Amino acid sequence: MLKMFNACTSELDDPKVAVKEITKQLNLEKNLLKNSAAIITVYQDTDEEVIKAVAKSLPFDSIGMTTFMSATEKKFDYMQITVSVFTSDDVEIAVGCSDEIIAGSDKEFSDKLKGTLAKVKNPQVILGATPLLQYASVDYYTRLVNQIDSKLSLFSLVAIDNTADYRLSRTIFNGEKFINRFPFIVLGGEKALNFNFAIATISTEKAFKGLDEAIVTKSASSQIIEVNDAPIGNYLHDVGFIKDMDENFSWLNANPSVANPFIVDFKDGTPPAIRAIFAFTPDGTAIIGGDIPVGSNIAIGQFESSEIVDITKKTLTKFVEKNKNANGFILYSCCGRYYNLGFDSTEEVEAVKEIIAKTGKPFLFSYSGGEMCPVYNNEKEKFNRGHNYTCIMAAF
Repeated sequence: MLKMFNACTSELDDPKVAVKEITKQLNLEKNLLKNSAAIITVYQDTDEEVIKAVAKSLPFDSIGMTTFMSATEKKFDYMQITVSVFTSDDVEIAVGCSDEIIAGSDKEFSDKLKGTLAKVKNPQVILGATPLLQYASVDYYTRLVNQIDSKLSLFSLVAIDNTADYRLSRTIFNGEKFINRFPFIVLGGEKALNFNFAIATISTEKAFKGLDEAIVTKSASSQIIEVNDAPIGNYLHDVGFIKDMDENFSWLNANPSVANPFIVDFKDGTPPAIRAIFAFTPDGTAIIGGDIPVGSNIAIGQFESSEIVDITKKTLTKFVEKNKNANGFILYSCCGRYYNLGFDSTEEVEAVKEIIAKTGKPFLFSYSGGEMCPVYNNEKEKFNRGHNYTCIMAAF
């Protein structure tokens, strides 16, 4: 059985005060079991000495990430540190961290993951915090995990901050901050872990055109080049959008309360996925938040702020009811959802706290720059997939 308990502090500058508050709440002497690890979320401007001190105060390894808002059953806030401890007598736990991830190379992550997996009997679940890199989308990680062992469940987020260029985004391994390394926790053991997953997203009914009308005929990693054997811009024009004076499709991000991502059917029996559109290159290629292979069907979706909280509420309410015997919950929500709600909006996190509070169970919630969570195909087989504009949920 895997258990979870949390602590948080708003002290971001004084290491001694932060450690005192965290350790008092955790009460490790009473709560700690045989095997343990922690996830630490930190507000983007937290002093590095505070992060190191908090991690050092824990008698086990930890991973973590920057964010601009986090929450537990205790409280939620922008400027805070949260420490979520996972502990068990029978669940085996190993913590690892990739080397610096290099564009075009797989071994920096794969080799370290394989080495950490070997430390656990029957590894089953990976909890991670991935770096925000232009050359490694969410699908970079899910693809590699699927190749290593398709039975593994990858539940992870991309580290984020709320600066214009995400310059403060970092992952954390044992208190050290990194720009391009992926720290992770591997869970396993002789018994099957009772992890369940859900995804709050938008429906295919929000597409402007049906998913059977546009086929990706040329693509590269995180890029769509052609649809229906013509430039992607032709497709966007055909569904009713026009370029601005600078020949850019700036309408995609013009209204902060409405997002227009791609809805993608990968034609592999799994549910349609959402892909954020980040930009267009001068030659018209669409830069997106994940892979869209040749042969996939796409449509432009409309994601309105009015439905974000409603979708989270409906999905989480059903998920909590289905997992009423769970020991805890982890939720990661895309920063795009937060921005669509309007700056300084706390509607989603308040809804999450209210729903889970009724269960009396601990939880961790954080905003992210991308999400990785298993989905299921028509044969009910699990498959790791990267997501955008979603709120992913895990119960254990």
